[in-house]
Amino acid sequence: MQSNVNINEVFTSLDARKAEALATIAKYGEADRAEASRVALIYDRCDQTSIKHLEDTAKFLKRDFVPLVQTPTNKLGVNQMQLLSLDTNSKLAKTNAKQDDYMFVGLSMMPNDRLCPGSKAAGCMEVCLQSAGMGKFSNVAQARQAKSDFFMSNREAFMAQLVKEMKSKVRTATKKAKTLAVRLNVLSDVQWEDIPVTLDGVVYSNIMEAFPMVQFYDYTKLASRLSKALPANYDLTFSYSARPTYQKQVSLALRNDNTKMAVVFAGEFPLTFMGRKVIDGDAQDARFLDAQGVIVGLKAKGKAKTVKNDFIVH
Repeated sequence: MQSNVNINEVFTSLDARKAEALATIAKYGEADRAEASRVALIYDRCDQTSIKHLEDTAKFLKRDFVPLVQTPTNKLGVNQMQLLSLDTNSKLAKTNAKQDDYMFVGLSMMPNDRLCPGSKAAGCMEVCLQSAGMGKFSNVAQARQAKSDFFMSNREAFMAQLVKEMKSKVRTATKKAKTLAVRLNVLSDVQWEDIPVTLDGVVYSNIMEAFPMVQFYDYTKLASRLSKALPANYDLTFSYSARPTYQKQVSLALRNDNTKMAVVFAGEFPLTFMGRKVIDGDAQDARFLDAQGVIVGLKAKGKAKTVKNDFIVH
């Protein structure tokens, strides 16, 4: 494909952050055009000149770039941002590459004390996965923060957008002859089972009830969630911490022999932990396929690799 756009001139005309957006477009390409558009939008804040540069550069890179918002009617563009993604989380991307039966998508919001209420007791905010993988890039952090702001400032609109995207992802998974698997708390610990949604004019108790054909799963630091009458298509894995203030949560979680518990290890995984078999949780992210009652071993990532913390077993 020929183009009269000089790639060097385009990159020179953009600042470093917009160059990152261009690199992201090149990475996602045909696989996820909406994701590439969203990243560009986060950087350019609807700057029409820069969007034109991005369009031209995308054509040069043989990508079909379509901006999600053309005018600055919304400062953050949150009513148009894409909430669910296939591969902005490296573990989900790895799992998608390994799984033939499921298509995995996730929702990554920037965690805080409200979105992750068990983090203070567990002492995990300091070593949160927000700094791991793609989380170290400023564009990813900004996108996650925008989603959090959207959720906390306009819950109704956020859930409506989530339902809309869920319908789209279900259609995509169906075309691929796969079951959609959704992790809504990639970095947060929102109790989605308590948030009603509206689908096609019908109000449902939660998004799991609205999409019974979808397998939902999450990690949680709230042991009380494990004793709830959760939807049949929602699987939870408890997250461990050795912090003294968190031991009540650990005790409550382990009252049930079937509880799966994720444990972050600084070194090699032991064969057993707290009398339970340890499996490699980094091999893939399909926690709902794990045997009941196992310890899901996870290696320290991001800041957790260099910081001593009760959340990490040394």
